[in-house]
Amino acid sequence: MRECQVRVLGIDRFHLMASYEGILKISPHYITTMENIKSKFKKTNESLRSSNRVTFVVIITSLLYLVLFSFHFVLGLIREKDIVWFDFPGKDEGVILIFIQTLIFAPLFETLLNQTLPYYLLNKVKYLNERSYLILLSSALFFGLEHFYSLFYILYGFLMGLVFMYGYMVRIKSDKKTFYLIAICHFLVNLGLFIRNLLVNAFS
Repeated sequence: MRECQVRVLGIDRFHLMASYEGILKISPHYITTMENIKSKFKKTNESLRSSNRVTFVVIITSLLYLVLFSFHFVLGLIREKDIVWFDFPGKDEGVILIFIQTLIFAPLFETLLNQTLPYYLLNKVKYLNERSYLILLSSALFFGLEHFYSLFYILYGFLMGLVFMYGYMVRIKSDKKTFYLIAICHFLVNLGLFIRNLLVNAFS
């Protein structure tokens, strides 16, 4: 009966066995590739964990700027397709107020709210503690939803949140100053945006 059902679908046992053997041939290569990726990822984590603080800040900030530049490039291509719910903050505010909000308040408060608290609170849940990637994704998702000015900006916030939380999780067990290091990274990204906006407004 099973053989008849298989043949009705146009597949015989020979083809099934051939497909199965093909999967077996691919599997060792796939496993080796995944092990190599995992090994390189561990080396990267260890390098970040053991690097000096300046190097760590430079690497994480560089990753953040990579996301930032990519975001603005893609946004320029699909701006008309983006779904905007609110105006971006700071458009009608004074320079001093924007400076305080984005360069002093935001780096400290958002690092506390989006990296420090999720890390310590979610790690208390055994299921999440054993699956650290879920803590990483949860923190990034929260960071993205916190920046809900538009649909694409949420995605941008999610990607930035991944980098922030990745840096925090990699470093926190070996460096008690990780909070301040991530806050500095956040400050440097916001500083770049602050300077950019000043120049755009000055020459527009």
